[in-house]
Parts: sequence; C-alpha cells; structure tokens
Amino acid sequence: MLRTVLVLVAIVAGCGGGGGSPAAPPGDGPAFSPAIANQLRAIAPNCKFERVNAAASRTCTGIHGKVQIALQQERFTTLVIEMPSKILSEAKTHFGNALRGVFDAAGLESVIVAMSKLETGARTDLTIGSAKVGLAAGGTSRIAPAYSIEVTWN
Repeated sequence: MLRTVLVLVAIVAGCGGGGGSPAAPPGDGPAFSPAIANQLRAIAPNCKFERVNAAASRTCTGIHGKVQIALQQERFTTLVIEMPSKILSEAKTHFGNALRGVFDAAGLESVIVAMSKLETGARTDLTIGSAKVGLAAGGTSRIAPAYSIEVTWN
C-alpha cells in the first residue's frame, strides 16, 4: 500500500514539470459560458474570432449593436457592448439579459440603476467585485441615446 502511494505521488509530481513554457493565467472575469454567448448573440450574432494561444477575442455586430469580447483561457478579461439609439427600457432589457451571467443579481441591479440615471452625453464608472464598469449614454438624442458598457477585470 505504501509503495502504491509513493508511486502515485511520484507520478503526480512528475506531471507538473513538463518543461514547456508556463500556461498563461486565466482571466479574472467569469467563464464565457454557452448561456452568456447566447445572450450576447441576441445583440450581435455576426462574429469574427481570433485566437493566439490561450487568448481569444471576438468582435460581433448585429442589428441591436456591437459586442467585443477578450478572453484568457475562456474567462473574460474585457467585455464591451454598444447599442445605438435605444430607448431606456429597451436598452435595460438587452443589457440585463446579456449581463445576467456576468454579474450576480446585486451587481446587475447596480448597473441598471446607474444606466437609468445617465443623461445623454454622460458617463459613469462603477466597481463591482473585481470588475471595473464604465457606462455611457452618447449620441444626440435625449429620448434614445446610444448606450455602451465596458467591463474590464484585473
């Protein structure tokens, strides 16, 4: 029994020293899950993908807006969502659905409340856990500004 344990310990210890370059650390954001991917595709379904080792990026466009994603080992490092000229209720619905798997309920609520207070031309910044969130309402329309959110994880 003791020999078996010693052999297993030696095998496990040997597996970690492969001699190759160390793997890049994963991103600090949540995992890029199929549920999150589906919600982002509802905004922008036409995507272009790039992958370099463990890093990946996606730029997606669609009728409802544009989505840019940066991943490290399938975890978010950056997420940008831009929606041109949306009334607040429509923008809140799209952002709420897209960010449901990214933030917990309290974090999502703080994003929606902050977005509700934005006036055209304004920008506000939030910190939710390890995420830095930038919200903006751009364009020239007071009724239907262009909303954007940029989330980065450190």
